[in-house]
Amino acid sequence: MRSDTGASAGGRPPARRPYRRPSPLDRLVLQTLREAGRPLSAYAITRRSVASGAPLSPTQAYRVLDRLVARGEVQRIALLAAYLPARADRPGVLVCRRCRAVTAVTVAALAPAIEQIRQATGFVVARAHVELPGLRARCRHGRGAARASACSP
Repeated sequence: MRSDTGASAGGRPPARRPYRRPSPLDRLVLQTLREAGRPLSAYAITRRSVASGAPLSPTQAYRVLDRLVARGEVQRIALLAAYLPARADRPGVLVCRRCRAVTAVTVAALAPAIEQIRQATGFVVARAHVELPGLRARCRHGRGAARASACSP
């Protein structure tokens, strides 16, 4: 039995529906991210989709990105407010503050520390993602470009 507020009789909110299978828009966004070779914002994805003849509104882009992140297919880079295809073997990223270049890295060395914290707190870790801001060697020594697209990690 449900109340007018959408909660079940037990006072719990209704169960969330699982995300559906990949749609053509999901494939479009994933393809756009893969072709870019660097993190893109939802608005950059929208601009590229319009240029490719398959217009996508910002609202659609955010909904698709939410689905793809929930399925583990896309990784959100909070430091850049951007997205890139997820790599299960590389759950960490180094983000250059000057040129915005992103390098995916493994964080296996952190696993023992995460496990120790988990055991001490009883917290169940769903997914580990590490973002480390800093400066690449090229940018630290003044050779870095002003834009991420112009330099490679």
